[in-house]
Order: sequence, then structure tokens, then C-alpha cells
Amino acid sequence: MEDYYLQEGFNLVILMMNISDYNKEFQTLMQTEMTDPNVLRSLNFFKLNLLNIDVNVFDHIWRVYFPIHPYCRYLTFITKELFINNVNRETAMSKLNGLVEESEFLY
Repeated sequence: MEDYYLQEGFNLVILMMNISDYNKEFQTLMQTEMTDPNVLRSLNFFKLNLLNIDVNVFDHIWRVYFPIHPYCRYLTFITKELFINNVNRETAMSKLNGLVEESEFLY
């Protein structure tokens, strides 16, 4: 059950980040109105455990947020370097396939 609440928290923060990317008024509201220390501590936790990538779709850049899997915190520097260096980046499709194929050796 705890995982459910954690996932819901990530989903809410990702939604808030997406809205604030496109709505400056909401972004200002998030920065000024959220003053409760527990809320701020929670937001900080989620922001520290989120990453984002920019995806180009039909000449429009979309920012995609996703949680960092806890397993990734324990990978050695050498393992990360091997993963990064072995992914084929010639085309978008080969990059995607390479990421999936190389990720299999991590488990």
C-alpha cells in the first residue's frame, strides 16, 4: 500500500511540473503559496527523485518527467559508463532500442 501512495505522490508532482512548464501563473503560485513545511519537504523529496528529458515531436519540444528508480542509486560508476557507452545513438529508433537492450544487463 505504501508504494501506491508514493506513486500517487510522484504522479501529482509530475502533473504540477507539467502545468508549471506551460503556465507561469501556476508556477508563481507554487512558489509563493506553498509555505507549509511538510508540503515543502515532500515537494523537495519528489523533485530530488525526478528527472526529465526533452523530446522533439514534430518540431515541438516536450519535457517528460519520470521518477528515478531506486535501483539506479546503487549502480557503480563503471556500470553507468558501460551503459552510456554501449548505447547506439545513430537514429532515434536505434537509441530507443539500444537503451532497452542495454538496460537488460543491469538486472
